[in-house]
Amino acid sequence: MNEWLCTLQDAAGRVEQCPGERCPFWLDETCVIAGLRSDLYRNQTLVSDLLRLRQHLAGERRTLFRLLPPGFRA
Repeated sequence: MNEWLCTLQDAAGRVEQCPGERCPFWLDETCVIAGLRSDLYRNQTLVSDLLRLRQHLAGERRTLFRLLPPGFRA
């Protein structure tokens, strides 16, 4: 786990420590959502949708990228 705050929760107006590897939006030691920072702060619908998706994916212990078709995987 790291010492940073969760970008997604911050955009929702909440304070939560970044869960790091336990988050489905975590890949190769970085948050893939962090690149959307400017969009997140302007679009609360996006924030809500991503939080629901994160909760759903965390319950299934998957990463977002495992949901992509085989031809689109890195």
